[in-house]
Amino acid sequence: MSEIIRCRSKLAKYCEGMGLNLGFSGDPIAPTAITVHLPQSCACPDSHPQNLAGDAVRFHWLSDGSFDYVFSCHLLEDFPPSDTLNIVLELSRVLKPDGHLVLYLPDVQLYRAHCERTGKDYNPAHQNPELSLAWFEKEVVFNLDNLRVVHSDPLVEECSFEIVVQKVGYVRKKAAEAAQAGPPATELPQESAGSHRRGRCLKGRKTSLADIVRQCGNAVTDTPDYFYDQFLEENFNLFMPRIPTASVMLGRNVLDGAFRSWGLEFGCLKELVFSDPLYQEAERLVQGRTLIPRPKLANLYLLIRCFLPRLQHSNIIEFGSYRGGSAVFMGFVARSLGMSLQVCGLDTFSGMPQVDARIDLHGAGDFGDADIEEIREFVTRAGLNNVHFVSGLFQDAAEELLNRIGPIALAHIDCDIESAVRYAYNVVKPFMVPGGYIVFDDPLHGSCMGALQAVEDCVVRRDGLHAEQAYPHLVYRYPPLV
Repeated sequence: MSEIIRCRSKLAKYCEGMGLNLGFSGDPIAPTAITVHLPQSCACPDSHPQNLAGDAVRFHWLSDGSFDYVFSCHLLEDFPPSDTLNIVLELSRVLKPDGHLVLYLPDVQLYRAHCERTGKDYNPAHQNPELSLAWFEKEVVFNLDNLRVVHSDPLVEECSFEIVVQKVGYVRKKAAEAAQAGPPATELPQESAGSHRRGRCLKGRKTSLADIVRQCGNAVTDTPDYFYDQFLEENFNLFMPRIPTASVMLGRNVLDGAFRSWGLEFGCLKELVFSDPLYQEAERLVQGRTLIPRPKLANLYLLIRCFLPRLQHSNIIEFGSYRGGSAVFMGFVARSLGMSLQVCGLDTFSGMPQVDARIDLHGAGDFGDADIEEIREFVTRAGLNNVHFVSGLFQDAAEELLNRIGPIALAHIDCDIESAVRYAYNVVKPFMVPGGYIVFDDPLHGSCMGALQAVEDCVVRRDGLHAEQAYPHLVYRYPPLV
């Protein structure tokens, strides 16, 4: 009998969505699970196919926050006790926020006693003689921040146990002194080697971006100096590399850029954003309407919520709107925050125009499945009277639109090909408010060399601008800061 048959009735409800099934032996926890085992799989040849072959505990080939659940059945007992904490840390890394790590494991001492009592051969592959629910909670769960036990059963089918933990923030090891002291204290842990690269997060499971913004007053009418005056002052050594606070240099604010880029790529900023209720509501609204990945949506969210209020009153323009998702996302966030700005999106809504095949990898007609009337109807149903779309080639529509809507605080340029990126940048420049944000989506993508060439030619070589941010977008300030 498959071990999974013994636990499926109670654990399957935690295994919904996109997930991994580790230590696969022929019977997945869910039909859609991505099954992973060593190259020499022990799965029966006539069973459910194995999807991936490789080391099931070193997921260097999987991105952060990729899966709704990770399920493992009778696997962790085959590793030394000293490895278990790091294995769970790695499994947690690939979980999405609120994702579940679902484990069905043997209580090794009960299993040994069962073998002695029944005459069954003991499995020599077991390397953790202490493994049990109590041991796992004490040695693993207690020593990792931001994992919450949502289900456990110490005894299933004579000698196994179940535990399900939910990822509620950026998962990391607790500081050694905190772990030795017992339950988590209120103090923040000290900086450890490597924290400048991978990031640390605020202790406590209830910290959110909304909490941080609320502590600085109204994020719309007041400058959100909390990020610099209090948050960075108190937690800089945990959250960011050491960058001088007075960091306006070469026309950009280095600290602003590092806060967003380092925080989203290596720190826990993405976890704070992804868990923020307003971000979640905006993301749900545009699900299926945008190809922009979550880190880029998070960056747009941060720019609108925390940085645009510092600029003079102005609007947002987007070059390349496809099915309208990112423009609707930005408009919903701005309206929810009480900002009176307008968001205008330009696109042909019938696919790419003619391209330069020498440098552009996209072709004419790509992304031609958008329907401008359907998009406008969606915006109306959503009640977003601050979001508008204009159909046509940029050179036919952009200048008239810009003259009509006035100054621009944020230009989101997401149009993939050299001629479109070049035109969008050149036409919007005269309308940018001092220190406005020009956000390029495409130049660092392998399929958008034309977009990169336009930025190199116009932004870097001709205008001499220096990027404020290189992840997840390429962001410039224009006119440059002084």
